Amino acid sequence: MGGRVVLNKTVLSSQPVYLFSLLKAPKTVINRMEGIQRRFIWSGNSDSAKAPLVSWERCKAPRSQGGLGITDLASFNEAMLSKWHWRYANESNRWWKTLISHKYPNTHSLWYPNRCNNGFANSAWANISKVHDQFWNSTCIDPGSGAWCSFWHDVWIPNTCLAANFPRVAAAASDPEARISDVRNGNVEGNHWDFHLNIMLRGGAERELCSLIDFLDRHATNRVSSGPSRPVWLPDPDNAFSVHSMYRTLVKNKFQGDPNFPAKSIWKHVIPSKICIFLWLTTLKRIQTLDNLKRKGWSIANRCALCEKEEESVDHLFIKCDYGKEVWYKCRMACPSIANTSEDIFSTVRDWKSSTPNNINEWINFCALHAITWQLWLERNRRIFQEASQNPTTVARKAFNLMIEWPTAMGKITKEEGQKWLHDQSTRAHLNAP
Repeated sequence: MGGRVVLNKTVLSSQPVYLFSLLKAPKTVINRMEGIQRRFIWSGNSDSAKAPLVSWERCKAPRSQGGLGITDLASFNEAMLSKWHWRYANESNRWWKTLISHKYPNTHSLWYPNRCNNGFANSAWANISKVHDQFWNSTCIDPGSGAWCSFWHDVWIPNTCLAANFPRVAAAASDPEARISDVRNGNVEGNHWDFHLNIMLRGGAERELCSLIDFLDRHATNRVSSGPSRPVWLPDPDNAFSVHSMYRTLVKNKFQGDPNFPAKSIWKHVIPSKICIFLWLTTLKRIQTLDNLKRKGWSIANRCALCEKEEESVDHLFIKCDYGKEVWYKCRMACPSIANTSEDIFSTVRDWKSSTPNNINEWINFCALHAITWQLWLERNRRIFQEASQNPTTVARKAFNLMIEWPTAMGKITKEEGQKWLHDQSTRAHLNAP
């Protein structure tokens, strides 16, 4: 499955990039494309569809929120279209911008054209206009001196349009198109605002005016400077827009996953994606253990294939099983730095050290959770499907081989260093014995 996930990200998800940069894909097209991806990930080349182990929405959630990180095509489409809003706000003297600004003139702002509200329009900019709100919800204008920034209509205070937040005061202004420099009296250190109101405000409008003055005192004092005006992309520390940053912002708001999910303990660059996905499914308790199969309606006897004493479940198989405990014990005999397990698999994964190792013992502990759980799963399947078994010593030795193999393949430790460590520790814990 790990290879299919990689192929999906590099091939299937990248096919519509060109069209996504200009056209807003219909929902039916998005659903059809995601259906192809979903069948490929769960069924591969098989003609018969296989039941998914995790919901597709969970698969599209970011890894940090407990998902698989599959590209959400609708959000990716919106992120690709959003780059045109950034280009419009930043690029000058471009023929395409001149054309758009004349076709959709906006008297309120210099930073974006008037929105195309014709529901039957099918031009490229009509498609781009559909993501106007998504882009400007995460963008504001650094007003600089204020000469090129609308006081009422531009978002020059993050997440705030003064005309929308204080509509009665804005409606009473004599010049609704006034720039910040027209309204502001003062120097860089302090500001006094002259709104040029047409009428005397009373009641609720007067209270709104007081709220506006208080709001500006709290949020706008240091916003105006002597520099030029420019757009600022808020989600990025450097305030620079990118499609990737826009996509992450959209997905973060769209998928409300588990913020406490132990993603850093699962997704590790030195470990093959197949093993990481297996541990991800294990942490979610979605692997095909006998108790999960019974919940899906299978009529089978539930007995752990390793200890043959208790019913099989994810927590029992990897944490509580006597056979599994023996494997964990032998691994710790060879390498005492391997962490202890907790009361269940989720807590074990959550508490596992995930910081970057500095020596070979730390690399062993870094990879131990993936290697041991994977070998226990292989041994369980060997007993069920091949009717063959291995003792805990053999399983522990194979787990250690993986703990050395993975960082060696990535150049984190040398082959000679790994082989020497494996020989010394295996001799110490008697793992070389048959």
